[in-house]
Amino acid sequence: MISIDNIINPVILHNSNNIIESKTHIIKPLAAYRFAGQEIQVEAKVTVENIKNIEDLIVHLCLNDNPQRKFRYINMSFDVKDGLFKGNCKISEGIGGTFFYTVRFSVDKGKTWKYSEDRKGKQVYRNLIVGPNWFAKSSIYQIYPRIHRCRDKDRDGKIGECDLSTLVDIKEDLPRIKKLNIDTIWLMPIHPIGKLNRKGEFGSPYSVRDYLGIDHNIIRKEPGKTDKEIQELGKQQLQELVNTAHSMDMKIIIGFVGNHCASDNVLLNINNPKEKGGYHPEWFFMDKNGNPKPPYEEWWDTSDLKYGAGLDEVNKPKYSNEVDREAMWSFMLSVLKYWVTEFDIDGYRCDFAHWVPLAFWRSAINEVKAVKPSVIFIGEVYERLKEHLEVGFDAVYHYRLYNMLKSLYHEIRNYDPYHELAYIPALIKLEDRKYPDGYRLMRYSENHDEIRAAEMYGSADAAKAPTLLIVTLPGVPCIYAGQESGEVIRPPLFKGDRGSLDFPQIDFNRNPDLTSWYAKVLGIRRQNPALIYGNLEFMESNNRHILAYSRTYGDNRIIVSINFDYTDGSKQWANLKVANNLKIINDAAKKYRLRDLLNHEEYVYSGKQLSKELVVGLEMFKSHIFLVTEVG
Repeated sequence: MISIDNIINPVILHNSNNIIESKTHIIKPLAAYRFAGQEIQVEAKVTVENIKNIEDLIVHLCLNDNPQRKFRYINMSFDVKDGLFKGNCKISEGIGGTFFYTVRFSVDKGKTWKYSEDRKGKQVYRNLIVGPNWFAKSSIYQIYPRIHRCRDKDRDGKIGECDLSTLVDIKEDLPRIKKLNIDTIWLMPIHPIGKLNRKGEFGSPYSVRDYLGIDHNIIRKEPGKTDKEIQELGKQQLQELVNTAHSMDMKIIIGFVGNHCASDNVLLNINNPKEKGGYHPEWFFMDKNGNPKPPYEEWWDTSDLKYGAGLDEVNKPKYSNEVDREAMWSFMLSVLKYWVTEFDIDGYRCDFAHWVPLAFWRSAINEVKAVKPSVIFIGEVYERLKEHLEVGFDAVYHYRLYNMLKSLYHEIRNYDPYHELAYIPALIKLEDRKYPDGYRLMRYSENHDEIRAAEMYGSADAAKAPTLLIVTLPGVPCIYAGQESGEVIRPPLFKGDRGSLDFPQIDFNRNPDLTSWYAKVLGIRRQNPALIYGNLEFMESNNRHILAYSRTYGDNRIIVSINFDYTDGSKQWANLKVANNLKIINDAAKKYRLRDLLNHEEYVYSGKQLSKELVVGLEMFKSHIFLVTEVG
């Protein structure tokens, strides 16, 4: 059960001459994220007067994506005992998106209603973001399509188009990925790449030439096909990839680059047909010579799109009229709907989402989820994280934690190489207070924009500590393809990038022991609801190298302890103060078993021992994931 505590202040309900004298205040949370199909509980202190039958009391949770429209009223079951009102309702699986919500009461079978108000008597709405339950359990696997499973080079040593990885190669790799306990594939942009100002021979996939097309380089071609036939073949191969993934209970999300595109995007072609968006130079920022401008000088292979927010370089509005803005927004919305309706994809990772107006996202996310409620949106966001979560993103990047993890291995602050470790609990607690209740962050220890984990943290073994952290904290973990085998080469976004002469192949078989470790920890997360839905409490440790915390959900209780030491090979010991959420009873007769899910070792403690402290010893780069159960 998901609890929204204190959503309403204590209220008194009267029924006299059909007038309800009541004051209800939604005071927290200001916004909440909940999964479809889960139950919401509303609690309030209630005194009911002048009601002949308790059956006359009706309570609704009121939902809509706009308070000006008709609300969806969800009946709430309730129980009143000793003045404590408990109302419960379940959000159906068939809805998704960001809703305004309020609560209404009637004590006369619905003849009159009283809605939640603020302290000035004004009706109050809050945000309720509804996401699909599959996303809560997911672990994401990021794939760079054209280098994922490159085939052998030609005899002359050069890479040709047919040597790059294709959608078919990815489909054929799904069984291997599934064995990692991965259920969600994130494909980096799959669209045709711009040729004007192209970087390198193949260009960057983030320089999108056609939002409604598929890059020829990732299509397994057949001889003698025309460009149009190759596109149709690509659509067929994408559909087969999605269908195969769905048959394996896996999801497919794709990259959406909505903030900029190629300098020769089809929208800048006067002959571009209407079905491809038509000709719209007014949707782009232009320099004084009338050429599309990049958002940054170093992104010279792209052009900046404008959404009608802010001013241009001479302080003129970006759009001269509302019609242009609405047309541009409508096209981008049609792109987002297209891949969902035509190929049944399961969501988007939105590139640099904070460079697109929040108002666009609020509208677009709801519109797409109206088509398919189970779709998810992940925002690569480095500004206004809270605001992006509130407008409907199912998750945003957890870049602050990643930066802390980098600092552990590459910076020494205050003459202490573990200076940052103590701030990780503080960061998580700050987010709990700041972000919407039930929020989700996508956590990672590497991605395509960063150095490989095996290099960043010193070795593939050293990378286990930060990876275990991102897998067991609240949120959704993301693994970059090759991370599970200890890959050290960072795949270039285009040929010649960062000194690399070729597209390097990923060797997924280079470190089978490491691959097994990744499969194990991802499986542990999936098998334990506490690591998916559970609350979090950090445990006091007397060793600055060891971070420990507990996750609990119902009877599922987990303790995680991680040794971040990488300078001293000696075994580290820590005395941990056991967290309150574990509900350990201080009783010598009570016994608790701690089973390490990583190595299956077991320890038994009395309640009296465990309620005081837990002593753990960890070798370098090692961790414990203890499952706590009562004995007998």
